[in-house]
Amino acid sequence: MYTAYKPISKPIQLYKPIYVARESYFSDYMLDASFEKDDEFEFIANADAYSVQDEKELILKHLRTFKTICVKSSLVQEDHKTPLRLGVRDRGIVECCLMKNIRTSYLIRYSSIDEKAYVLSVNQSRDHKDTLPTHYVIRVNKQNNCFYLAHESKLRHYFFPTFRKLVQHPKILEKIQLSRPIARRWITDEDAIWRIDFNELNIEAPAGGFAWWEMKNSPQPVEVNIRKFNTSGEFSLKIDVIKNVRHANLVAFYGLCWDPKANETLIVTEYMSGGDLKTWLEKASSLPTREILNNFCLQISRGMAYLERCNQFHGDLRCKNILVKGELHEALLLKIANYGSAMRNATSNLQRESAPEIFKNQEGTIKSDIWSFAISMTVMWKKGQDAYTGMSFEALKQHMKSNKPYVLMCPPSCPRAYYDNIIQVCLRQQQELRPTFAQLVNVFKRIRDKKAFETADIQSYYNTDLSSAYAPLISVSKRAPPPPPVNALSTKTNTYLYREAPPISPESAPSPTIITEDSSSLYEMVYLPFQQRTQSPQQSTIDTLTNELTDRCFF
Repeated sequence: MYTAYKPISKPIQLYKPIYVARESYFSDYMLDASFEKDDEFEFIANADAYSVQDEKELILKHLRTFKTICVKSSLVQEDHKTPLRLGVRDRGIVECCLMKNIRTSYLIRYSSIDEKAYVLSVNQSRDHKDTLPTHYVIRVNKQNNCFYLAHESKLRHYFFPTFRKLVQHPKILEKIQLSRPIARRWITDEDAIWRIDFNELNIEAPAGGFAWWEMKNSPQPVEVNIRKFNTSGEFSLKIDVIKNVRHANLVAFYGLCWDPKANETLIVTEYMSGGDLKTWLEKASSLPTREILNNFCLQISRGMAYLERCNQFHGDLRCKNILVKGELHEALLLKIANYGSAMRNATSNLQRESAPEIFKNQEGTIKSDIWSFAISMTVMWKKGQDAYTGMSFEALKQHMKSNKPYVLMCPPSCPRAYYDNIIQVCLRQQQELRPTFAQLVNVFKRIRDKKAFETADIQSYYNTDLSSAYAPLISVSKRAPPPPPVNALSTKTNTYLYREAPPISPESAPSPTIITEDSSSLYEMVYLPFQQRTQSPQQSTIDTLTNELTDRCFF
């Protein structure tokens, strides 16, 4: 048995001193040191060593130009009413802080991974399908040097010289409900951020499941799960993984709760009203259209591409761990749950969806998830029925250990080209010959756009650039030995390209400031710690392509 999870407590202070200019100042000898009245600055340090004539100077960061300058203290004053909270970039921590405050509370922070962007984070969900706080990207316009909401079509044409004017403008308040920023002196620690008082939960079933989290002035529907782990280290490792993960297609982790009566630790996560995908399919009156099923595959592959990009693998990807939210088939939102399962011993968690290498007691990788995804796709096309029809689990286990290839029958409802060029490709025995999730995102998007389910051209959709500038993967029949790995995605996962792609020219390279049509302008769909953003010049081609194909809401 293990004891309650006790993370190392780290102090968290969202607020960093913000100064505003008392008056405009123009520097004759250094243009970068000039600024206008009411301009906002982040305090960096005192500049006593550089003070002259007994006048104190401050080292400040000009928030409109991102320049660090030395300013006379008489020219600025501290702003105690600022909405800026620049002490924390981490989106997960920010969301937890907001959810512990009143509805429509907000703050403005630095972007998680883009050093030239800010984010307005509001404790208000986008719509009925989601319960997470909403995030709006703020950039600086290069022409007028003012702030604007970059991805809001109805608001992006409004420009503001200061953040305070932005959050007070009637047009902004008409579209975004803002009450007040999180208290300037609100200080907590990492332990408190992820800890939920048991008395705040109104659990409807003793074994867990749906519950109401009685937050500040607004009850929140949540999911409560009781997890069994072999050791406390195993449990804490899972928590350390899932608490830093934020993506639109991954179930969000809210925190931990200690049940004093049952002496158990409860994991509190986002509530998904539709239940798991397998049960949802079984109960559906008919099989969803192939367009809807392809959209399901696209959503799942997006969430997995994010884990792939973070050098993590799921370890238990199946329809039971894919949750559903929404009512209309076309508008269903799918999110992947239990993505910390890989922290457990994979062989002790064998499932019918497990890859052959897992059955052979080998270490699992993201390519093992590719196999599991293929089995899950088969289950989807069979309306929730078992992929291995008529085969017992023991027989399946023996077959997987025998090194004999097993060919799944194509579901009657699945187009043959779809089955041959996607499902079968993901079921290759050699891990290195399976595609990546980033490539699959590209495939499903092309099928959606071209409505091409029954064409052999699907094989060419593995091209890693929509302009077809990249060479396609070799066909299934040409299984040549892969080249040596080039800086694989992780030290434990060897990932190969069949043919090396040419470098991206500056003209054809997609701009990181452009949001694709598949992106949600109100979501920071992909979260990656800022310190992981910098990439080595020797970065492998496969890693580069993965970064490009993952949806670009990076904030």
